[in-house]
Amino acid sequence: SYVEDVSGYIKQGAFNKLESEDYESSLVYIVALINLGYEDEKVLFALGNVLENIDISGLNEEEKLEHAMGIMKIYEDSLSLNPEFSLAHYKLGYIYKEFGQFLKSKLTFEKALNYDSNDFRRQEIREVIESIEDDVLLETAITLMEKGKYNDALEELLKIRLDRTDDIVYY
Repeated sequence: SYVEDVSGYIKQGAFNKLESEDYESSLVYIVALINLGYEDEKVLFALGNVLENIDISGLNEEEKLEHAMGIMKIYEDSLSLNPEFSLAHYKLGYIYKEFGQFLKSKLTFEKALNYDSNDFRRQEIREVIESIEDDVLLETAITLMEKGKYNDALEELLKIRLDRTDDIVYY
């Protein structure tokens, strides 16, 4: 049978394979779409998801870092096509958190909150933001110290929970 909407057919195939967790097959469909010049925020988001789920255990640490940076760029590219795409903000929030960019993570999660209508995910995001708040304050304080704003940095440090057990004493 003849398919008029080839891109739509390939996109549906990619999403079906992704949903069934057949990541390698989904990747083939997504690359085909991109090679056909069909890129939208959902296709790029699906590409990021596929790459997050592909086995990279055979890569060395530098290659794993490059892989993670590539995924981050894909989600950022997705947002360049649609700045209100909440799922890309959501994924990026976690990636920034894993890279220790807590302020950027918090800001990205807050954008996800603004655009996402899923109550379950919104609650999860609120909990993550709360869990990184001390890290955000510490990162902010360090930035302020680097700028020579020691009083402002001290104000941020004093907001950190006292039961924190990591290197906060150093600062």
